[in-house]
Amino acid sequence: MVEKLTTEVIRDWIVSTTGNFTYRDLFYEKEVSDSTNKDYAYVVMKRFCDERLIKAVNGRHGTFRLIDRDAPILNWKDVKNYTGIDVLWPFELEKFVKIYPRNIIVVGGDPNKGKTAFLHNVIAHN
Repeated sequence: MVEKLTTEVIRDWIVSTTGNFTYRDLFYEKEVSDSTNKDYAYVVMKRFCDERLIKAVNGRHGTFRLIDRDAPILNWKDVKNYTGIDVLWPFELEKFVKIYPRNIIVVGGDPNKGKTAFLHNVIAHN
């Protein structure tokens, strides 16, 4: 028997899923084929996005993920007595940036715009 989609049915299905999911996954698992139920699901999913229950996955139309509300909140602003690694940067950027162990630094930009020269200066300063 095909189940009529309601807001609660969709919410229960979303909460029970893991990872990314799509409209197609919902329609397949709930055996939805009529356009009325599909249209209703589109509206409900939009509402869940607005309520921040789910989040659309960037670059993938109709793909979502559940927002994890159980993740611990990190209080990164109140970390005390932890100094970064002393790295001297060109343009005195060390005044604005702290580098910590295991950080990855990415220098990006257009071709022939000075990335290599910038990194040579980092090496020379340190």
